[in-house]
Amino acid sequence: MIKFSGLDFIKINKAKLKRLICNLVEGNGYSVERVEYNFIGVDKMIEINKEFLDHDYATDIITFDYTASKLISAEIFISIDTLKENATKNGQSVENEMIRLVFHGALHCLGYKDKTKADKQIMRQKEDQSINMFHVKQTLNV
Repeated sequence: MIKFSGLDFIKINKAKLKRLICNLVEGNGYSVERVEYNFIGVDKMIEINKEFLDHDYATDIITFDYTASKLISAEIFISIDTLKENATKNGQSVENEMIRLVFHGALHCLGYKDKTKADKQIMRQKEDQSINMFHVKQTLNV
C-alpha cells in the first residue's frame, strides 16, 4: 500500500506515481508493504527534525525506514515549503522536485545513501531516471 497525505498542492497522476514506485522497488528485489508519504508544512518539519534528529531547522525530506526482509515499510515526511524553495533555487519545476523527493525516500528504503559525494551522485542519477520515467508517455498497442 502506498498512501499520499497532503498531496493536494499540485495536480499529479498519483496512480502513475504509485506504479513507478512499485516498479522501482520490485526492480531492486523488494516488495511494498506500506509506504506513507506525508506532505507537511515547514513548522511541522522543524518539529519532527527537533524531536527525532536534534536539528533545529527544516529539511526537505525525512524518511523513517522500517524495511525488513525485503518488504518496504516507511513513513516519509516532505516539507512542501522547502520543496518549493528547492525547486526555485535549482531551476526545477515543483512537479519534478516533488517526484525527486518521493523517489529519494523510496531509494533510502532500498539502501541508497546520500552522505558522501559519490553516494549523492548515484542517488541523483536514480532520482533523475525516476523523473524521466514519470514523464514517459504511455501508448496503447492496438
